[in-house]
Amino acid sequence: MRALFQIPREPPPVLPLSARPDAPKLTHFVSRCLIKDFEQRPTTAILIHDPFIIHGSKCIHRVREELRAEIRYQREVSGRVQKHPDVTTKHGKLKSKRKNPPTTIYVDDLAALDSLSEERIVNQLKKRYQMNFIYTYIGDILLAINPFTPLPLYTSAEQKKYCNQMRAAYPPHIFAIADSAYQFMLHEKANQSIVISGESGAGKTESGNLLLKQLVYLGKAPNRNLEQRILQMNPIMEAFGNARTGINNNSSRFGKFLELSMTKSGQLTGARVSVYLLEQSRVIQQANRESNFHAFYYIYDGLEHDKRLKEFHLDRELRQMHSYLPSDRQDNKTKQNNVDKFAQLKNAFEQVGFKDEEVNSIYCILAAILHLGDIEFGEIITDNNTDNKSTVIDLTPIHR
Repeated sequence: MRALFQIPREPPPVLPLSARPDAPKLTHFVSRCLIKDFEQRPTTAILIHDPFIIHGSKCIHRVREELRAEIRYQREVSGRVQKHPDVTTKHGKLKSKRKNPPTTIYVDDLAALDSLSEERIVNQLKKRYQMNFIYTYIGDILLAINPFTPLPLYTSAEQKKYCNQMRAAYPPHIFAIADSAYQFMLHEKANQSIVISGESGAGKTESGNLLLKQLVYLGKAPNRNLEQRILQMNPIMEAFGNARTGINNNSSRFGKFLELSMTKSGQLTGARVSVYLLEQSRVIQQANRESNFHAFYYIYDGLEHDKRLKEFHLDRELRQMHSYLPSDRQDNKTKQNNVDKFAQLKNAFEQVGFKDEEVNSIYCILAAILHLGDIEFGEIITDNNTDNKSTVIDLTPIHR
């Protein structure tokens, strides 16, 4: 706080008065260099034309001789002073070992390293990761390394800690990025953007959810229902836009642009999400060991749990026959997870404001897509007409 308020208001330091004949010129030159306002402080190009510099350039030889004499004097004085080594004893015996072994300090900001070699950076990240420090700054960028395990870093206490704080006050954190953007928005009165990028499985989806969680917390919307509606967008987006891939069980198959609107005082007033590059082809074709979008599995297991499969002409016994449900895991753990996710999805629909009729329409559309995927077409050629014609050769899905 002192650096923010007191220091800028205090007058700049001054040189003490001297009996040297050039003291006024020196004092004037130093005072110009110490002007705190960078807009008022003269640049280097202007300072080299200061009378003190111009005068000093005329007596360079004398200045060099004075510096040589001062260096010789300091060497003679320092040479006569001998500093005895500090000796630590315990019970009359020389203590040669430290009580605590020295520890290496790993910086929070890689930009503070004296050398930015690849080996040095990788070593810093590795050591921090081993100490469960998964976040590291690189200037204004936050680097997050996916720990692939839950960590106690996102509690309500952590949210309060990273609220209206300087970045250096606490270790690097995703909440600190949200707080920084929020503070810049309030002080600069300008829109702020946070870009999340990385390879598949790097944790982009989770990082986006955590950013939204902290921004909603900082926004403190007067309507609690509004906060819940914004936060409940994520389960819906993940259900219909995420799928299992070979390296990530919850891979986002689309790009998302989320806009949060706030008042001048920082209160959250609404949100708007735009979807880009949705992998629509995944509905009908998936690579080996990959799955369709989560929503199909959630709804199938969820409707079975609610005993509503027949309403949508679905059958538990025929589940393995759906061509749009490849790599369908039927173990109890997976089915229970799908049931839990289906319950979260229903709650999200309710919180966002979907009506029961609209939710049932969504279930009908998803069931219809599964049925359409089971229709097979074949070609027939007759003697009377050589044009190829298509005919449905499997009518089972239609009669369900």
